Amino acid sequence: MTKKQLTNKEISNEFIKIKEELNPQLKQLSKTLKKLGFKVNQISYALSNVVITDSLDEMVIESIKLIIIKFQAEMKSAGVKDNKEINEKENN
Repeated sequence: MTKKQLTNKEISNEFIKIKEELNPQLKQLSKTLKKLGFKVNQISYALSNVVITDSLDEMVIESIKLIIIKFQAEMKSAGVKDNKEINEKENN
């Protein structure tokens, strides 16, 4: 019997489900980030790194900041120097 290898997206989806089951606050955060249009891997990253508080608004803001910082670091490591280059890469 061959084991099926999970894709990164499938792993991220499973991670999100587990985090949501463990903490209702994270479930609400996950739903909010989905509604805002974030991708599964971005939501998974945010759920892994956000500080859990009683304020959903604070958690959403912190999650967005975390996602932006990660995106900027990825662009920097890819050799992108400024926003103009980012826009050009996204449009191509």
